[in-house]
Amino acid sequence: MSAKNRYPNQDRYINLLTDFEHLFEVSEIANFSAQEQDAYENSLKYYRDLQNVVTTSRQEGIEQGRQEERLQSVKRQRSLLLKQLSRKLGNIPEPLQVKIAQLSLTSLEALGEMLFDLESEEDLRKWLNRL
Repeated sequence: MSAKNRYPNQDRYINLLTDFEHLFEVSEIANFSAQEQDAYENSLKYYRDLQNVVTTSRQEGIEQGRQEERLQSVKRQRSLLLKQLSRKLGNIPEPLQVKIAQLSLTSLEALGEMLFDLESEEDLRKWLNRL
């Protein structure tokens, strides 16, 4: 038998306890002197500001991680595409590699789809020059 079945009202009691704790805190704060209330308000403001900084920093860190992962993904895609082009067309000259390295993600995807239609280095050069 689970604890939940043995104590069906457990959640209700826990909620009541939490409510009572909150009420005690509120009544305690209501009895503060003006100086204590100012100190409490300043402390609360500092805490909230700190929480906002932490939350903002966390969100910025997550976004930065996502951006870095997107960049890494594009680099891996470029690298794979260059390997596939080299395998199909032979050694890709440095100037063409530089052009491919500068392609946007959309253009890289288009080149990946075009890969099977390219028959020569000249076809690749023409395709890149059309961009």
